[in-house]
Amino acid sequence: MLPKLLPTLPVAASGAMQLVLAAVPLMLLGGYHAYLLLGAGYIKDYNAVKLVGSVFYVTPLLALAFWGHASVRVYAMAFVASQALALAFSWKCVMRRLQPRFHLDLALLPRVLLYGLKTLMCGLTSQANLRLDQLVMSIVFTPTKLGLYVVAVAASGVFGPLFNALAVVVLPRTMQAEGKVEAVFVTARYIRLGIQLSTPVLVLAIIVMPWGLPVIFGGSFQLAVRSAQVLVVAGLFQGLNVVLGHSLRG
Repeated sequence: MLPKLLPTLPVAASGAMQLVLAAVPLMLLGGYHAYLLLGAGYIKDYNAVKLVGSVFYVTPLLALAFWGHASVRVYAMAFVASQALALAFSWKCVMRRLQPRFHLDLALLPRVLLYGLKTLMCGLTSQANLRLDQLVMSIVFTPTKLGLYVVAVAASGVFGPLFNALAVVVLPRTMQAEGKVEAVFVTARYIRLGIQLSTPVLVLAIIVMPWGLPVIFGGSFQLAVRSAQVLVVAGLFQGLNVVLGHSLRG
Protein backbone atom coordinates (compact mmCIF):
# COMPACT_ATOMS: atom_id res chain seq x y z
CA MET A 1 0.00 0.00 0.00
CA LEU A 2 2.76 2.46 0.89
CA PRO A 3 4.18 2.92 -2.64
CA LYS A 4 0.69 3.86 -3.83
CA LEU A 5 0.04 6.15 -0.87
CA LEU A 6 3.48 7.75 -1.18
CA PRO A 7 4.33 8.31 -4.86
CA THR A 8 7.63 9.93 -3.84
CA LEU A 9 8.82 6.81 -2.01
CA PRO A 10 12.24 5.76 -3.37
CA VAL A 11 12.24 2.61 -5.46
CA ALA A 12 14.90 1.07 -3.20
CA ALA A 13 12.73 1.52 -0.11
CA SER A 14 9.72 0.05 -1.90
CA GLY A 15 11.72 -3.00 -2.98
CA ALA A 16 13.07 -3.47 0.55
CA MET A 17 9.55 -3.45 1.99
CA GLN A 18 8.45 -6.11 -0.47
CA LEU A 19 11.50 -8.18 0.43
CA VAL A 20 10.76 -7.97 4.14
CA LEU A 21 7.30 -9.44 3.51
CA ALA A 22 9.07 -12.72 2.70
CA ALA A 23 9.91 -12.96 6.41
CA VAL A 24 6.24 -13.01 7.45
CA PRO A 25 5.59 -16.75 6.90
CA LEU A 26 8.95 -17.55 8.51
CA MET A 27 8.03 -15.53 11.61
CA LEU A 28 4.57 -17.12 11.79
CA LEU A 29 5.94 -20.66 11.61
CA GLY A 30 8.68 -19.90 14.12
CA GLY A 31 6.12 -18.42 16.52
CA TYR A 32 3.91 -21.48 16.02
CA HIS A 33 6.79 -23.77 16.99
CA ALA A 34 7.53 -21.62 20.04
CA TYR A 35 3.96 -21.87 21.30
CA LEU A 36 3.92 -25.64 20.75
CA LEU A 37 6.92 -25.86 23.07
CA LEU A 38 5.32 -23.51 25.59
CA GLY A 39 2.02 -25.40 25.57
CA ALA A 40 3.85 -28.67 26.18
CA GLY A 41 5.62 -27.15 29.19
CA TYR A 42 9.09 -26.73 27.67
CA ILE A 43 9.51 -23.13 28.81
CA LYS A 44 13.31 -23.22 28.57
CA ASP A 45 13.10 -24.31 24.94
CA TYR A 46 10.50 -21.61 24.31
CA ASN A 47 12.86 -19.00 25.74
CA ALA A 48 15.76 -20.43 23.74
CA VAL A 49 13.78 -20.09 20.49
CA LYS A 50 12.94 -16.48 21.31
CA LEU A 51 16.53 -15.69 22.30
CA VAL A 52 18.11 -17.32 19.26
CA GLY A 53 15.80 -15.41 16.93
CA SER A 54 16.93 -12.13 18.47
CA VAL A 55 20.62 -13.11 18.37
CA PHE A 56 20.39 -14.12 14.71
CA TYR A 57 18.90 -10.70 13.98
CA VAL A 58 21.10 -8.48 16.16
CA THR A 59 24.43 -10.03 15.11
CA PRO A 60 24.25 -9.14 11.38
CA LEU A 61 22.77 -5.74 12.25
CA LEU A 62 25.77 -4.88 14.39
CA ALA A 63 28.13 -6.13 11.69
CA LEU A 64 26.37 -4.05 9.03
CA ALA A 65 26.38 -0.99 11.30
CA PHE A 66 30.15 -1.23 11.81
CA TRP A 67 30.62 -1.91 8.11
CA GLY A 68 28.90 1.36 7.36
CA HIS A 69 28.17 0.80 3.67
CA ALA A 70 25.02 -1.32 3.84
CA SER A 71 21.86 -0.29 2.03
CA VAL A 72 18.26 -0.59 3.18
CA ARG A 73 17.92 -3.64 0.95
CA VAL A 74 20.90 -5.32 2.64
CA TYR A 75 19.33 -4.75 6.05
CA ALA A 76 16.08 -6.25 4.75
CA MET A 77 17.95 -9.29 3.44
CA ALA A 78 19.65 -9.72 6.82
CA PHE A 79 16.27 -9.65 8.55
CA VAL A 80 14.81 -12.32 6.25
CA ALA A 81 17.90 -14.51 6.67
CA SER A 82 17.76 -14.20 10.47
CA GLN A 83 14.12 -15.32 10.52
CA ALA A 84 14.95 -18.31 8.31
CA LEU A 85 17.72 -19.40 10.69
CA ALA A 86 15.43 -18.90 13.71
CA LEU A 87 12.77 -21.05 12.02
CA ALA A 88 15.27 -23.84 11.44
CA PHE A 89 16.29 -23.75 15.10
CA SER A 90 12.69 -23.78 16.37
CA TRP A 91 11.84 -26.71 14.08
CA LYS A 92 14.80 -28.65 15.47
CA CYS A 93 13.61 -28.00 19.04
CA VAL A 94 10.09 -29.17 18.23
CA MET A 95 11.32 -32.36 16.57
CA ARG A 96 13.65 -33.14 19.47
CA ARG A 97 11.17 -32.45 22.27
CA LEU A 98 7.77 -33.32 20.83
CA GLN A 99 8.56 -35.76 18.01
CA PRO A 100 5.27 -34.89 16.29
CA ARG A 101 3.32 -37.36 14.19
CA PHE A 102 0.86 -35.82 11.77
CA HIS A 103 -2.66 -37.09 11.13
CA LEU A 104 -5.95 -35.41 10.26
CA ASP A 105 -8.74 -35.50 12.87
CA LEU A 106 -11.84 -34.35 10.98
CA ALA A 107 -13.99 -34.34 14.12
CA LEU A 108 -11.65 -31.86 15.78
CA LEU A 109 -11.25 -29.66 12.70
CA PRO A 110 -14.36 -27.41 13.11
CA ARG A 111 -13.48 -26.46 16.70
CA VAL A 112 -9.85 -25.80 15.81
CA LEU A 113 -10.84 -23.62 12.86
CA LEU A 114 -13.35 -21.66 14.96
CA TYR A 115 -10.79 -21.04 17.68
CA GLY A 116 -8.20 -20.15 15.07
CA LEU A 117 -10.56 -17.67 13.39
CA LYS A 118 -11.20 -15.90 16.69
CA THR A 119 -7.49 -15.77 17.43
CA LEU A 120 -6.76 -14.50 13.92
CA MET A 121 -9.25 -11.63 14.22
CA CYS A 122 -7.82 -10.75 17.62
CA GLY A 123 -4.30 -10.73 16.20
CA LEU A 124 -5.28 -8.61 13.20
CA THR A 125 -7.00 -5.98 15.32
CA SER A 126 -4.09 -5.92 17.77
CA GLN A 127 -1.53 -5.44 14.98
CA ALA A 128 -3.70 -2.79 13.33
CA ASN A 129 -3.87 -0.94 16.64
CA LEU A 130 -0.08 -1.07 16.96
CA ARG A 131 0.74 -0.11 13.34
CA LEU A 132 -2.10 2.12 12.18
CA ASP A 133 -0.54 5.17 13.80
CA GLN A 134 2.63 4.87 11.75
CA LEU A 135 0.67 4.23 8.55
CA VAL A 136 -1.40 7.39 9.05
CA MET A 137 1.67 9.41 10.01
CA SER A 138 3.52 8.24 6.90
CA ILE A 139 0.76 9.91 4.86
CA VAL A 140 0.35 13.20 6.73
CA PHE A 141 3.82 13.76 8.24
CA THR A 142 7.22 14.39 6.74
CA PRO A 143 9.72 11.50 6.85
CA THR A 144 11.67 13.39 9.53
CA LYS A 145 8.70 13.57 11.91
CA LEU A 146 7.80 9.95 11.19
CA GLY A 147 11.38 8.93 12.00
CA LEU A 148 11.21 10.79 15.31
CA TYR A 149 7.99 9.00 16.20
CA VAL A 150 9.37 5.56 15.27
CA VAL A 151 12.36 6.16 17.54
CA ALA A 152 10.02 7.29 20.34
CA VAL A 153 8.05 4.05 19.93
CA ALA A 154 11.25 1.99 20.07
CA ALA A 155 12.49 3.80 23.17
CA SER A 156 9.16 3.32 24.93
CA GLY A 157 9.34 -0.47 24.62
CA VAL A 158 11.13 -0.89 27.95
CA PHE A 159 8.19 -2.83 29.40
CA GLY A 160 8.00 -5.36 26.60
CA PRO A 161 10.30 -8.02 28.10
CA LEU A 162 8.76 -7.71 31.57
CA PHE A 163 5.12 -8.10 30.55
CA ASN A 164 5.85 -10.71 27.89
CA ALA A 165 7.57 -12.79 30.59
CA LEU A 166 4.59 -12.40 32.93
CA ALA A 167 2.20 -13.32 30.12
CA VAL A 168 4.16 -16.49 29.35
CA VAL A 169 3.91 -17.55 33.01
CA VAL A 170 0.29 -16.53 33.65
CA LEU A 171 -1.08 -18.57 30.73
CA PRO A 172 -0.22 -22.03 32.12
CA ARG A 173 -0.97 -20.87 35.68
CA THR A 174 -4.55 -19.95 34.80
CA MET A 175 -4.96 -23.10 32.73
CA GLN A 176 -3.89 -25.23 35.71
CA ALA A 177 -6.20 -23.46 38.17
CA GLU A 178 -8.88 -25.68 39.71
CA GLY A 179 -11.68 -23.28 38.78
CA LYS A 180 -12.47 -19.84 37.43
CA VAL A 181 -12.39 -18.26 40.88
CA GLU A 182 -8.83 -19.47 41.50
CA ALA A 183 -7.88 -18.37 37.98
CA VAL A 184 -9.15 -14.87 38.75
CA PHE A 185 -6.98 -14.71 41.88
CA VAL A 186 -3.98 -15.90 39.86
CA THR A 187 -4.63 -13.19 37.28
CA ALA A 188 -4.99 -10.50 39.94
CA ARG A 189 -1.72 -11.59 41.55
CA TYR A 190 0.21 -11.28 38.28
CA ILE A 191 -1.39 -7.97 37.38
CA ARG A 192 -0.43 -6.62 40.81
CA LEU A 193 3.10 -7.99 40.37
CA GLY A 194 3.33 -6.32 36.95
CA ILE A 195 2.30 -2.95 38.37
CA GLN A 196 4.72 -3.24 41.30
CA LEU A 197 7.65 -4.14 39.06
CA SER A 198 6.90 -1.65 36.28
CA THR A 199 6.09 1.47 38.31
CA PRO A 200 9.70 2.20 39.37
CA VAL A 201 10.87 1.38 35.83
CA LEU A 202 8.28 3.81 34.46
CA VAL A 203 9.44 6.64 36.73
CA LEU A 204 13.10 5.93 36.00
CA ALA A 205 12.48 5.75 32.22
CA ILE A 206 10.72 9.13 32.19
CA ILE A 207 13.56 10.71 34.19
CA VAL A 208 16.38 9.14 32.15
CA MET A 209 14.77 9.52 28.71
CA PRO A 210 16.06 13.10 27.99
CA TRP A 211 19.62 11.82 28.44
CA GLY A 212 19.38 8.16 27.45
CA LEU A 213 17.50 8.45 24.15
CA PRO A 214 20.01 10.82 22.47
CA VAL A 215 22.90 8.68 23.75
CA ILE A 216 21.44 5.51 22.20
CA PHE A 217 19.96 6.91 18.99
CA GLY A 218 22.03 10.08 18.51
CA GLY A 219 21.58 13.77 19.21
CA SER A 220 19.49 14.22 16.06
CA PHE A 221 16.62 12.47 17.84
CA GLN A 222 16.46 14.82 20.82
CA LEU A 223 13.05 16.01 19.60
CA ALA A 224 11.65 12.49 20.13
CA VAL A 225 12.16 12.62 23.91
CA ARG A 226 8.77 14.04 24.91
CA SER A 227 6.91 11.65 22.63
CA ALA A 228 8.89 8.76 24.10
CA GLN A 229 7.99 9.83 27.64
CA VAL A 230 4.29 9.83 26.74
CA LEU A 231 4.56 6.46 25.00
CA VAL A 232 6.34 4.90 27.99
CA VAL A 233 3.15 5.49 29.98
CA ALA A 234 1.14 3.94 27.14
CA GLY A 235 3.50 0.95 27.21
CA LEU A 236 2.47 0.23 30.80
CA PHE A 237 -1.19 -0.15 29.82
CA GLN A 238 -0.29 -2.11 26.71
CA GLY A 239 1.76 -4.55 28.78
CA LEU A 240 -1.01 -5.05 31.32
CA ASN A 241 -3.36 -5.71 28.42
CA VAL A 242 -1.06 -8.49 27.19
CA VAL A 243 -1.10 -10.17 30.61
CA LEU A 244 -4.89 -9.88 30.82
CA GLY A 245 -5.28 -11.30 27.32
CA HIS A 246 -3.18 -14.38 28.16
CA SER A 247 -5.11 -14.79 31.41
CA LEU A 248 -8.43 -14.81 29.56
CA ARG A 249 -7.03 -17.26 27.01
CA GLY A 250 -5.94 -19.57 29.85
